[in-house]
Amino acid sequence: MLFKLEIENFYGVRDPEIIDLCVARNAPFTDRLAPIFHNSADRAPKTVAFFGPNASGKSTVLRALAFLAWFVQNSFQLPPVSDQPPETGFQPCERFWSAEAAVRPTRLCAHFSGALEFSKPREEWTKFCRYTYEVCFESSKGKPRIVVRESLRQWPTEKGRSVRVFERNEDGEVLANKEFGLGGFSSVLGKVRSNASVISTLIQFDHKASLLMRDTARTVISNIFIEKADPTDDFVVRNWYASNPAIGQDPSRDGKILPLSQQ
Repeated sequence: MLFKLEIENFYGVRDPEIIDLCVARNAPFTDRLAPIFHNSADRAPKTVAFFGPNASGKSTVLRALAFLAWFVQNSFQLPPVSDQPPETGFQPCERFWSAEAAVRPTRLCAHFSGALEFSKPREEWTKFCRYTYEVCFESSKGKPRIVVRESLRQWPTEKGRSVRVFERNEDGEVLANKEFGLGGFSSVLGKVRSNASVISTLIQFDHKASLLMRDTARTVISNIFIEKADPTDDFVVRNWYASNPAIGQDPSRDGKILPLSQQ
């Protein structure tokens, strides 16, 4: 279950914003809430809706989720050291457009739940815990966006500290725990490009844990369409009104469709 999202310097969000879906632990019990994982004291809504005026950031939240899901799975398909999109499925990532934001990193962090010992077969998963996946990008005018930090961390106990699953530093070095299982993949880690995720790179070599995380990322569903249009009156008449003729009819004018300027 996804229960928190952190966004910084991404599209219309300049300063750090946290969307925390967990409710207070003393909130009444209801079917609308579910534990973030089995036996967890933290609960989150099963369904979430965002309300707000235009340009208030609703779409940015969905963009962030869509981008993270794409980056984890498919960023290896980008050309080396480039932001140019592959043929299909590309999700753009742009920083807040200001001089001050231009020198700040873009940071996205998703908090979710999963199996503690994920290297075991699914039928043996009995313990679950919290995870965070974080990625930070750096970009400057005229240069491609590059990853400066990427990590996956887990909390084996609810009150304890987090531990590293894998971590990639500014020099591109990747360290991981035994559960992630990098034995035999040391030569691959030297091939992680600056514009691709560790997971999408390891997927190319059938790395077991990365394949599992790809499947998890595939469950992220977004209903946002990045492409937008500013239709003309003629476009509206030919498409929407043509399919719904009753909307533009005025009984006093013999049922004729009126131009927008007369309605």
